[in-house]
Amino acid sequence: MKKEKYPNLTELVESDELWKHVCDFDSLSDRSKPQLLDQKSDSEAAKVALTLHDLAFEHYFLTLVFRFKAREIARGVFDAEKQRNHLVLFNLARAFMEHTGSLTYQEKELEKAIEDISSRDGYDQISQSILNRRTVVKRLYYGGKNSPKGLEPINSTDLIRSLNAVDERTKNDYVSLCEFVHPNYDSSRLVSSGELSSGIIGEPSASMSHDLTFAREAIERCAELDWKIVSEISRHLMTFEKWISNASADRAKLSQIFSVRSAYSGDGKTKDTALFFKNARTHMEQIEALKAYLQKQGIKEHSAQVVEFENDHAFYKLSTNRGLLWVKFKNEYKSKDE
Repeated sequence: MKKEKYPNLTELVESDELWKHVCDFDSLSDRSKPQLLDQKSDSEAAKVALTLHDLAFEHYFLTLVFRFKAREIARGVFDAEKQRNHLVLFNLARAFMEHTGSLTYQEKELEKAIEDISSRDGYDQISQSILNRRTVVKRLYYGGKNSPKGLEPINSTDLIRSLNAVDERTKNDYVSLCEFVHPNYDSSRLVSSGELSSGIIGEPSASMSHDLTFAREAIERCAELDWKIVSEISRHLMTFEKWISNASADRAKLSQIFSVRSAYSGDGKTKDTALFFKNARTHMEQIEALKAYLQKQGIKEHSAQVVEFENDHAFYKLSTNRGLLWVKFKNEYKSKDE
């Protein structure tokens, strides 16, 4: 099977667009950390800004680590196909599923972190919440028998359970992949045909065609999920960017860090009555206000499309579980000629 037969895997490891928002977060570190340090402020908000930055950047770094490992696994998959090394292919399929489980676990952890940190009151509670969440991300990176930090890893069963919550085929597929990795009959069939003491060693059983299709489809499905999960992680990191910006503002108060400017006008049914979050000052605040509105109304967004620019505003059409929803944002990305 040639490389082009793995479109999702190829796109995952080669597309720069997938990582655009996450990579953009790196520039936040370049500009925000020195700025925060230069403030030399003892204010509680400034201290929270620093620890939020550390937590967010650790997640950013961990995501890039996954990206590189996914790229290396993909190289192995393509080479295994070229060399017809089915034993390696199944090992890589299982490894990729475990890493996808780790990415899913990380995304859910970020989601929990946002909910937990923003629900805390007072400096001590907020700081402790951030510290607890940093322990989890450190386990995802450092955890293991040879951990220099002495941290236990996240159990692979928990990683697979996390992925199974997104794709219910995961649990059974993982068990099947393990059968081809362990030294038993299924792995023997990958390199021999016939019965014990008969047949050909070095040629897979003729019955392996279905199993090879299964492994390839599992790899492609994980690659497709990874695309979506990394996009979710980038959106979570944008929330941290907003918090850090709020916390590092001059004379910022703790009560202002997690606030959402959710006041709105319109019902979203038409362009003329598009939802508009009038008190949101930045693009990030508009996104946060929209997310809060959708959550409160029980609306699930499927996709969003910019359809028109008019009078310094951008009009979006959101496809949701309740039909189309019109949203109007202040346009911060006007060209210099305008």
